[in-house]
Amino acid sequence: MSEIRFVPAAELDTDKWDACIKADPEGLIYNTSWYLDTLGVDWDALVLGDYETVMPLSRREKFRQHYVFRPFGIQQQGITGKDADRPEVLNRFLEAIPAELKYIEFYTNARNDISKVPSAWQTKENVNLILRVAGSYENLYSNFSSNTKRNIKKAAKQNWNIFEHDPPEVLLRLFKDNQGKKYPVDDAFYPAMRHLMHVLIHKRIGQVWTLQDERNSTVAGIFVMTYQGRATLLFSAMDDFGRENQAMFHLINEYLLLACGHIDVFDFEGSNEPGLQRFYGGFGAVERNYALLKKNNLPIPFRWFK
Repeated sequence: MSEIRFVPAAELDTDKWDACIKADPEGLIYNTSWYLDTLGVDWDALVLGDYETVMPLSRREKFRQHYVFRPFGIQQQGITGKDADRPEVLNRFLEAIPAELKYIEFYTNARNDISKVPSAWQTKENVNLILRVAGSYENLYSNFSSNTKRNIKKAAKQNWNIFEHDPPEVLLRLFKDNQGKKYPVDDAFYPAMRHLMHVLIHKRIGQVWTLQDERNSTVAGIFVMTYQGRATLLFSAMDDFGRENQAMFHLINEYLLLACGHIDVFDFEGSNEPGLQRFYGGFGAVERNYALLKKNNLPIPFRWFK
């Protein structure tokens, strides 16, 4: 059986790494070498054989203690490649994580089977919802819930204008002035997301869609990135007027109307929050869940620093 080895990011064969990610049935953009590099975090990897199966490790240091974490801009990671759906393969990778990484919060992907993860690990299932976008828009629309159809019709009564080329700053400002006041985020969040969005736009796989009302005020917006036929809702924002007038129903419906025939999957990227689950599910999205694996081997004085 091939050995799993620890490889610093600087020593990776990125061509082989990215080929492994691309060939995987999930093929998640989060695990590509260039995406991880764009996030500006330190990361290394575990590699099985000749890049048959791989696992990224995003890491930080605090109080001289090294730990694995999930950076901004990533939902799932896990192991990718050959036999990534076998529980014993996942366990081999978990055992191969260097002992110096004392605290680990690692998010799997939907292929990974956590049913046999050792009891030393805490596990938590996280909800993700995806929408298969094969076929015509008419077929897609027929699977929308009656509530979603009603809200789309209600939203259509507004005099909306959709813009497809606003800069990320417009979307981030909308979030900061609205959701950001209710749910404060780390100071590093905004510059990190701004940089990521600009890189994705430059690579022609990211796009900002914004919705303006008749006063030319931006009331809602989304950022979607597309990789390997999978369009992922990376980020969204909305103000109170947009919420009251079902702006997000309108915006996502218009995106899907144009995306049909060009993508295979629309990934809503969440959520564990029941209200968002109902919203995404109303478009016909189904669960494709992943897990958080957590392990805390920190010395007692540092055990509660996270």
